[in-house]
Amino acid sequence: MDIGDLVRAHGGVVRWGELRDAGISRARIDAWVTGGHLERVGHGLLATATADPQMVEWRRQGARAACVTFAQASGLWQWRVPPLPHLGAGRGLPLTDCVVHRVGGDYDLVDALISCCRCLPDVEALVLVESAVVLKRTTLGQLRERASTVRCARVGRVLERVNPLSGSMTETIGRVCLQDAGFCVQCQVKVAGVGHVDLFVDGLLGIEVDSAQFHSDRAAYREDRRRWNALTSQGVPVLRVTYEMVIHDPEAFVSLVRRTLDRHASAPAVAPDR
Repeated sequence: MDIGDLVRAHGGVVRWGELRDAGISRARIDAWVTGGHLERVGHGLLATATADPQMVEWRRQGARAACVTFAQASGLWQWRVPPLPHLGAGRGLPLTDCVVHRVGGDYDLVDALISCCRCLPDVEALVLVESAVVLKRTTLGQLRERASTVRCARVGRVLERVNPLSGSMTETIGRVCLQDAGFCVQCQVKVAGVGHVDLFVDGLLGIEVDSAQFHSDRAAYREDRRRWNALTSQGVPVLRVTYEMVIHDPEAFVSLVRRTLDRHASAPAVAPDR
């Protein structure tokens, strides 16, 4: 992380030592303070002007952002924001209005992600872990190495489902919904003359998934139609599903896929172009 990413990951409040441990030079830290990006709010403690005063107070007490709070603030895909912040603290530190994780020593993004696997529902943890891998903030190897020191079946279960080819949070959640319903789902499958299709189900049905930030201009509109026509001409049925359907009505999404597959089950499958 650069200094801005690191400060955000710590909830806008960071200690000098944390910045130095991350390899950030004293000159760079001083420049941020001089430039008004950070201000001193306690002994060895720096904060942005927009930092939550409660987080500043927690940090003064010796706590720090942890688990999902650390992961989401690190710029990963964000789905459900927890009702309470998750903080890391040593034993015996009394904290209120937060979820406390007992941590000590160095704490980085991989630690936070492993904690998410233990603390959150599997799909919510997977969104964060998978995005960290897709965005190259860590690797599956690093996660598995750290997980080997933690005796928790849930961590391994989440890591087994990570697909580095996923293109968005919506794609990840849609894939998991379909897999849990018993479908065989491939990610970012290449089809000749088309390019990559977001999801390919049971070797027959293509699914293009709109992300939460989906926007379309005229050029994108033309490309969508070209791809749609190319797939149709090859006999590949395609569904275009919205973020809202996948996230807020997954049962309707799965039902739509099932009905479409049932209707096209007799059509010959098209082998993806590897």
